[in-house]
Amino acid sequence: MPIVPVVTVADLLAPIMVPNLLHKQFERMTDDPVLAKQAVAEFNDGDFFIVIGGGIVIYGEVNKDRPVRPDEETLFGMDDDQREELIAEFIGELEMFNALEESGYLFGNCYSVMCPEGELGSTHVHLITAKIDRKTFERAKSNGWRHITPVN
Repeated sequence: MPIVPVVTVADLLAPIMVPNLLHKQFERMTDDPVLAKQAVAEFNDGDFFIVIGGGIVIYGEVNKDRPVRPDEETLFGMDDDQREELIAEFIGELEMFNALEESGYLFGNCYSVMCPEGELGSTHVHLITAKIDRKTFERAKSNGWRHITPVN
């Protein structure tokens, strides 16, 4: 059974919207790294989520891309010190991404009425209200990231 629920436009338009659908369950994740890691594993690159709370609705798109090792051609043109510095930077970034994901963080772009152009960053899974589908995400985008309301 998935830890993170999936909701659709119909769910969000339901008469009874539960703003923090999973809040109690996700509160445990800040203290339970295994549960947080399991929740992160339920998200794939390109999946979408919604965070509802604190008077704002945030829509996110997961990006599981990681730093790419510098190619041999780039490394070949460098002296030993430059090469070692670039490789150390790559390893450090990769370790940071992996450690944060192991701790329950998802990377990607988040959008809201306050940041309609989106912002790259990380979101801890305990803050995520639910996974959403592409249709729900696109509808929110076309609505200026305002909370989705029924169409009359």
